[in-house]
Amino acid sequence: MPSMTNKTRRPLTIPLPLGKKLHLGPGHSADIPANAAEHPAVRKLIDAGEIAIEAAGPGGGDGYAGGNKGRASRGHTSFIGRRSGDR
Repeated sequence: MPSMTNKTRRPLTIPLPLGKKLHLGPGHSADIPANAAEHPAVRKLIDAGEIAIEAAGPGGGDGYAGGNKGRASRGHTSFIGRRSGDR
């Protein structure tokens, strides 16, 4: 999956195919669909030098990247239960 980088010092709203928009802050990058690089509005921004597109490397982009799923661990935590029922 290709990556798009904002080369300006201002946030951009980039129109993508199928009526979607990508909000990209200054100097930030995001993954985009492969067909988005040929979209006329994206081509106009590339020609103006406002964004740059980097192609995915030989081993990346198509597979599942894994990552930490679920809640992040915060070290040792203890559970203090509430009293319930008849007292």
